[in-house]
Amino acid sequence: MPTAFPSPTPAEASRVFADALAGRHIAVLPGGGVKHLTAYPLSSWRGAGSADSADSPGNGGTEGAASAPPALVVFTSGSTGRPKGVALSAEALRASAAATEDALSGPGRWFLCLAPDHIAGAQVILRSLRSGTVPFDGRGHFTAERFADQAEEFFGAGQSEPAYASLVPTQLTRILRDPRAASQAARFDALLVGGASLHPHTAQAARQAGLRIVRTYGMSETGGGCVYDGRAFPQVDVRIENDGRVALSGPVVADGYVEVEPDSITPKPDPSFTADTSGRRTFLTSDMGHLDSAGVLSITGRVDDVFQSGGTNVSPLAVEAVLLSELADDGIDEVLLAPVEDREWGQLGALLVRGPGAEYYRNSAVSLKTRFRHLLGPAEIPRWVLPVDAIPAKGIGKPDRAAAHALAARLLRGDAEPGAAQDGLADVTAEATGRAEVRPTGAKEADLAGSAPGMIQDSTDTRTDERGE
Repeated sequence: MPTAFPSPTPAEASRVFADALAGRHIAVLPGGGVKHLTAYPLSSWRGAGSADSADSPGNGGTEGAASAPPALVVFTSGSTGRPKGVALSAEALRASAAATEDALSGPGRWFLCLAPDHIAGAQVILRSLRSGTVPFDGRGHFTAERFADQAEEFFGAGQSEPAYASLVPTQLTRILRDPRAASQAARFDALLVGGASLHPHTAQAARQAGLRIVRTYGMSETGGGCVYDGRAFPQVDVRIENDGRVALSGPVVADGYVEVEPDSITPKPDPSFTADTSGRRTFLTSDMGHLDSAGVLSITGRVDDVFQSGGTNVSPLAVEAVLLSELADDGIDEVLLAPVEDREWGQLGALLVRGPGAEYYRNSAVSLKTRFRHLLGPAEIPRWVLPVDAIPAKGIGKPDRAAAHALAARLLRGDAEPGAAQDGLADVTAEATGRAEVRPTGAKEADLAGSAPGMIQDSTDTRTDERGE
């Protein structure tokens, strides 16, 4: 029978992972109906050649499906639907940990401030296993003050090895707002930042504050980050398909997807998993990207995020990058572009998180058309500015575009009153994914004619003008 480990300490999780790497059981992280870290016996595997498999022994399995029992099953964040179980072999996990050591300053001590329910947090424990240590437990509700206190304790314990931590961009933003937290963060030899897009302005601010950040790109299907600062691990190949999607090949790629039941784990064939011409595992992502002449990868958006406005395809990530580059100096920390349904145009809504110095956006109607006409096309310029306390997020901190779309629609209809609780930012450090509060900023904001309370409307139509010089 599977054995559950509710709220395991890092040391307990380390033992479960170590036994999984040794082939004694299959470790399954919470998600997809699994409530706790759970050790499944190898007899629960229903892959090709297993006693309970419909496939005959030795047939090699079904294309796109795992055949051998994995060491770890981690669930995706469910950004495009129901979370999927990802089967990661011991080989893939070891390859990822080894490549991370090579990319950084060798083995070190890790500070754990991400929930190990997700691959980024789990990798902190797995990398610690490789270096023969247990990570410092910095989990819990994340605040800059708490991070500073815990980091001081972490370094006060006579830290002599290189010190590392993994963060999501939201955590980094909070750290940068607090001088004491930023000072403690600068003591780390490297801070891996991933889980969501890191804006160049935030990265620049971090480096100016003395933080040694490493931008990571990867996903559950690649055992976490496998591209650091745009460059793939030595054994990982990046390819851009004809439709612009990113394909990743190498030893870190998962064996495939699985269905996890209370007493069994069954492989599920999926065309996203194939083999390249050399026979290496390959995963076709839903991310759009391009490689420059030096082989540096840039992600430009997701296939399933693109929407139409006025007959024009709009890629939110690209538009958000332009918006934040211009608005960051005004005290705006995060933006998220959400399409709001309109029978004629398909209007856009931009959710902006207030930061220090953002009073202008609380008290004034802003003509984004005038400001951005030389940088964005008419269909890309947001019609509505919707101030909120935080961007809706899911999983380990990925923007929840579906929730943002729903929130924007409610604000435009006037269904969401200023100060009312809405779906919010996930607590990325908690044992289980939670929701925090998101509130439209309140009574001091402009209440324009025809607008719901707590929003700023660009009263000029952005769809009838041409791009400026």
